[in-house]
Amino acid sequence: MLAVYALARQQRIGVLRQIVRNPLIIATLAGLVCNQLAVEIPAPLASFLTRLGTASLALGLICIGAGLTLTAVNENRGLLAYFVVVKVLVFPAIAWAGIWLLGL
Repeated sequence: MLAVYALARQQRIGVLRQIVRNPLIIATLAGLVCNQLAVEIPAPLASFLTRLGTASLALGLICIGAGLTLTAVNENRGLLAYFVVVKVLVFPAIAWAGIWLLGL
């Protein structure tokens, strides 16, 4: 909802209208309602939706990769190096420290 809000505000479009019309928000709310009402999904439809969800993750990653431009890498090497170090070294170190502290 925050992403839709930010985009709608930047484009100077009605924020509430964009939130109500967003397919991801509609699907999420429908899923929550169906879950609360204990709606049973037929097995063939559940199988189809599971496969569609699995494929959508891969397609989303392909779309993100297609939109990447490497020209910005040369302009922001310091920032890129910072984020790589944080993701590759700092986050795993924090995770290992938490695992060690919890005795896992």
